[in-house]
Amino acid sequence: MGSTPLDFAYQIHTELGHKCRGARVDGVLVPLETMLRNGQTVEILTVRNPTAGPSRDWLNPERRYLASPRARAKVRQWFNGLDIERDIASGRAVVERALAREGRTVLPFETLANRLGLPDSRALFIAAAREEIGSRALEEAIRANHDSPVHHSHHGPHGTHGQYGYDGHKGAGDGSRDGTKESAREAARLAAEEVAREVKRADA
Repeated sequence: MGSTPLDFAYQIHTELGHKCRGARVDGVLVPLETMLRNGQTVEILTVRNPTAGPSRDWLNPERRYLASPRARAKVRQWFNGLDIERDIASGRAVVERALAREGRTVLPFETLANRLGLPDSRALFIAAAREEIGSRALEEAIRANHDSPVHHSHHGPHGTHGQYGYDGHKGAGDGSRDGTKESAREAARLAAEEVAREVKRADA
C-alpha cells in the first residue's frame, strides 16, 4: 500500500486522523510509522478528547509518520487554523487595549475593521496581531467620526514595508494628497484580501 496506519486513518476521515494515537495491524499493536501491506487488517486507536489534534512530529519527514501528501496537507491545515485562532485572540487583546486608551470601548469591532478597509473583525484581529496595522493607524481609525477607510502602513508578507499614511506618499511627490489616499486604500485592500484568504483556508 505504501502508506502508514496514520495515512490510512486520514484516508477514512480527517477527524479520525487527527485523533489517531495508535494502531493494530492484524491484531498486533504497531508504531504509527509502520508501512502497511496489501491484505492487512488495520484498527485505528483514537483519543476520546474532543479537542485533541495531530502532533507536529507527524510532519517531520525523518519520522515517516505520513507518506501521503494529502494527509500531510490536512495536518498542516489543522496547525494553520490553530495559528490563526491564536492570532485572533492576541489581536483582539491589542484592539481592546487601544479602544480602552481612547475611551471608545463601545465602538463595534466591525465598524473599526471597515474604517481600516478590512472585511470583518477576524481580519482586523489577525492584522493587529501580525502588526500589519500600525498603532498610529489603529488609533486614528478609533478616533475617526466616519466609516471611510483610514490609511495605514501595510507590512508585506515578506517583511517589506510599503510606507503609506497621513504624512504623504514617498515617491515623485508634487504635494498632492490624492495619490497618497489612493495608495493607502490600495494597501488596505491588499491587506484585507491577504488576511481573508488565510481565514478562508483555515475554515475550509
